[in-house]
Amino acid sequence: MKHKLVLIFADDSEVIGVDSILMFNNVLDAETYLLGTGHITKIKIETDDKLFSFKTNSWDGNGRAYWVVDRS
Repeated sequence: MKHKLVLIFADDSEVIGVDSILMFNNVLDAETYLLGTGHITKIKIETDDKLFSFKTNSWDGNGRAYWVVDRS
């Protein structure tokens, strides 16, 4: 059974140019995408704790991280 990683931003994600809810195949894909936006300088995803945090040049943000079943 395949799973997807869902990230839900607690802060205003539009400021960093991404949607408030994002879905990825794995943690590496999520980190690569978010670091590639040019706005996020550091990201830490703790799937066991269902949390993630990130830093930009001007502020820190956070959100929730969940594994969900991919039924497609």
